[in-house]
Amino acid sequence: KHNFKPKFMKKYFVLLVLLSTFSFVKAGEPIRYGVVGGMNVSSLKMDGADNRLGFHLGGKAELALPSNFFLEGSLLFTQKGYKSKNYINADQNPGKRNLSNYYLELPVHLGYKLAVARDWSLLVSGGAYLGYGLFGKGKRKVAGTSNSTNLYKKHSGDKRFDAGLGLKAGVEFKQKIQLTASYDWGLLKANKHSKDAKNRNVMISVGYLF
Repeated sequence: KHNFKPKFMKKYFVLLVLLSTFSFVKAGEPIRYGVVGGMNVSSLKMDGADNRLGFHLGGKAELALPSNFFLEGSLLFTQKGYKSKNYINADQNPGKRNLSNYYLELPVHLGYKLAVARDWSLLVSGGAYLGYGLFGKGKRKVAGTSNSTNLYKKHSGDKRFDAGLGLKAGVEFKQKIQLTASYDWGLLKANKHSKDAKNRNVMISVGYLF
């Protein structure tokens, strides 16, 4: 029975990103560049965590491969987090909690496009992402009092590094405009004090390729 430690996962995803980047550089085909942005619906895989709205914004590159396949990579500034209406503090007092954290993310996907009309194509893709927590804030309201704390402080337990898998589907219009929906599964804990606190995120995106 194998025990995959976080250090192994970090090395695996870093290697994946490096290999994908190398593929962009070595390929003889031209690369298309563009911008992408949209809405996040994020949460953590833990009891009492509800969805919260966020956003993502950044640039992307896409490389055409044989047989309608493509390789794409993005660099995104993205907001994640969660809300909880049933937060319980150390003294067993019920309350609410709102967590917002901001990541720099690098998703890399292998995809396929299928032309369905003169100017329209369907696209699907899957791959992995790397994320690094830049900053964030947690707000709590318990027993009529509220407070806020900055994330990623020493001894807070917040983990900056994140990595996971993702799936995406959508449409492309005139090989320029892309409307997609995707889902990301975080594989690493966002906080070492929480057993199952892993990021989950739905993204609705609009992209434009130059």
